Amino acid sequence: MIRNLYLIAVALVCLNMNAQVQPQGMQDMDPSNIQIGPDSVIKDMDGKKISIDDFMNQMMTGKFGVDPVFENGKVTHFQMRKISSQEKAMFEQMKKNGPSGGMGGDLKGKPFKAFKLKDRDGNVIDTGNLKGKILVLNFWFATCPPCIAEIPYLNKLYDKYKDNDQVVFASITHENDATADKFLKKHPFKYPVVTNAGNVNAALGISAFPTNIVVGKDGIVANVLVGGLPGIDKVIESDIKKSLN
Repeated sequence: MIRNLYLIAVALVCLNMNAQVQPQGMQDMDPSNIQIGPDSVIKDMDGKKISIDDFMNQMMTGKFGVDPVFENGKVTHFQMRKISSQEKAMFEQMKKNGPSGGMGGDLKGKPFKAFKLKDRDGNVIDTGNLKGKILVLNFWFATCPPCIAEIPYLNKLYDKYKDNDQVVFASITHENDATADKFLKKHPFKYPVVTNAGNVNAALGISAFPTNIVVGKDGIVANVLVGGLPGIDKVIESDIKKSLN
């Protein structure tokens, strides 16, 4: 239960940041400037600096959100606030469904939709023509700290299965090529990357990031994992092995 709530809180943090960072003028913000880490300054509703542990404990109550506060193009601190009714509804839904549910969670156990995607190297991934193969997808955007945090785990997973022709990887983002170029120079991601794919997010109902989806050989969605998860490579690998057997 603690892990579930942690995932919910991290996903909610990312959503709040997305709402704050994505407006005009913030698209080119360096993602490293908006990561919450051990040295981040976080202030509670009274403007008092609190620890990361206190921050996570408050986030897990489902009553608070957090916004980055900018000055001269950099984040000076993160300010906690009460969440909106919409965010509260999202939190309750994610808590109900757990890390395999939440945004996009209703995909689990259903046939995956057919898309023709072209990665940045020009390779076409036809998800409607992959029966007999395992499809591993990651959905991200450039200013999402949990998306960045899980990349090393996903790269490790990719290295392990990149030569297995039964496993197909794709990293999907609504970001344009220029934003993706800047992001990938700072945060190398080994998955084949598909850009300008906001239509795919919309079609699948994905609005929380990062989201990882595993589709089995039968074309059925085996798992949907929402929110940054340390060691997520092990979770996805477990799903891969189940489908390989």
